[in-house]
Amino acid sequence: ERLAEMTESKRRNKEYGAQMKQKLLDLQKTAEAKILDLQKKNNQAEASFKNKLSEAEKAKATVISDLEERLAEMTESKRRNKEYGAQMKQKLLDLQKTAETKTADLQKKIENLNNEKSAMESKYKQETDPLKIRNFELNEELKKKTAENQELLQYVSTLLDKRDQN
Repeated sequence: ERLAEMTESKRRNKEYGAQMKQKLLDLQKTAEAKILDLQKKNNQAEASFKNKLSEAEKAKATVISDLEERLAEMTESKRRNKEYGAQMKQKLLDLQKTAETKTADLQKKIENLNNEKSAMESKYKQETDPLKIRNFELNEELKKKTAENQELLQYVSTLLDKRDQN
């Protein structure tokens, strides 16, 4: 009767150990899947940020190029204005006002682009920080479950050793 009880206890312990081992494997798979998902989201956010930053850099370069072209035109116009006299001097003043306006506009655009970049960096940080925290929490949970499973496996092993001794 005692042997039958011990045999039944051993069977239940093996079954429980197998269940715990499967739960541990399931938890590990879930954690790995969540980690991969977080990495994918992080990569997408980074790519989006780099795209927008690249677009902003291109726009900035275009505006600077346009301004440089306009400045070259103004210089040539100034030379001609000296040749044509007072009427051309007035046109030069008009062009200088346009250049100042465009320069101010460019500075505003650059400032806006820098503000947009800062906002995107802040948003990126806000989006990734919770993901990093959740990843840490999941890792801690996995460690805890792994430790619990180790304890259960140790307990089962001790029971099996005691049974074998008896």
